[in-house]
Amino acid sequence: MTGAAQGIGLAIATRLIADGAAVLLTDVNGDAAQQAAKTLREQGGTAEALQVDVTDEAQVRALLPRAEELLARPVDIAVVNAGRQTFNELLDVTKQEWDAVFDVNAWGAFLTAREAGRHLRSAGRGGSIVVIASRSARLGTPHSPHYAASKAAALNIMKSCALEFAPDVRVNAIAPGMIDTQLWARADAFESELDGSAAGTARAARIRQIPAGRPGSPADIASVVSFLASDDAGYLTGECLHVSGGDYML
Repeated sequence: MTGAAQGIGLAIATRLIADGAAVLLTDVNGDAAQQAAKTLREQGGTAEALQVDVTDEAQVRALLPRAEELLARPVDIAVVNAGRQTFNELLDVTKQEWDAVFDVNAWGAFLTAREAGRHLRSAGRGGSIVVIASRSARLGTPHSPHYAASKAAALNIMKSCALEFAPDVRVNAIAPGMIDTQLWARADAFESELDGSAAGTARAARIRQIPAGRPGSPADIASVVSFLASDDAGYLTGECLHVSGGDYML
């Protein structure tokens, strides 16, 4: 899986290991991925790590075969999680910011899902691909329009791959809402700086909007990935499950 060194990615890796999977954690930060894999091994899991830049086609093309070498077993689950977000007022977003976010969230997601689908289908064993999108893909987001647009692209990449690789490989997505990660801490800091409010003001206001009454945790996303990767989701493909505490309804 990509983007696995921390946050949602690491929680997904932890849950899949608890389910009995062996996991290759990849991240552009190779040292962090190695440390995360080491921690998981110390906890009794089977985990390896690899530094991968999802925007590099050659690296992504080699990823699935390399995963099977490192784990010494066939791959049947791929999680497309690597992402990037920057914050800026809509009127000030630059071409450089736009391209940097789209490079990872759209092009990187496309490369990873494409190569995973190619590998799983050619192996003839079936399998499941899960793309981590965002609530923002359908609702937009203030101060990060390029992120919302890139996640909308990722959502449609998922649908195209689901059609392309059916019936051999299932491809689905998850759209998280507000999840307690470093990303939301950065978003709150940006909002506070922008309007001069006290730290945590934007976060508190955001939480009040969530019907479930709380932000989600990375484990909330990981449990849904576990379901989508399992045989229990055998009749699901091309679907996007919103894991947002009801926030998507608003």
